[in-house]
Amino acid sequence: MYEIEVDEQNSKVKLTFTGALTIQNSIAIKEVLSNSLNQVKSLILNHEKVEECDLTYLQILLSLHKSAESVGKTVIINGPHPDSFIQCIKDSGLPHYSWIVGESEQENVGVIDYD
Repeated sequence: MYEIEVDEQNSKVKLTFTGALTIQNSIAIKEVLSNSLNQVKSLILNHEKVEECDLTYLQILLSLHKSAESVGKTVIINGPHPDSFIQCIKDSGLPHYSWIVGESEQENVGVIDYD
């Protein structure tokens, strides 16, 4: 089970996730993220209350990030990040996700930024 709280702020939308961000919820999550990005210049994601995530969610984030960049928009993922989210990134085997966790948490994840 998961929940997404939406907070609209002028040209920004902040989405706060709660619960599990997994393949079971991936279609609905992707739809909310895509629709939100289409409406604003900046999309802010908060994972503070995430209990579980999987590789599917990270793939959705990567796609969202690339889509945003291609149209001059930004995706900001703010913390603090729960251990489950950090562990998901570590387990993914994808080493270039510094834009997800930010510079302050890169050492905790072992992230290498190749960009």
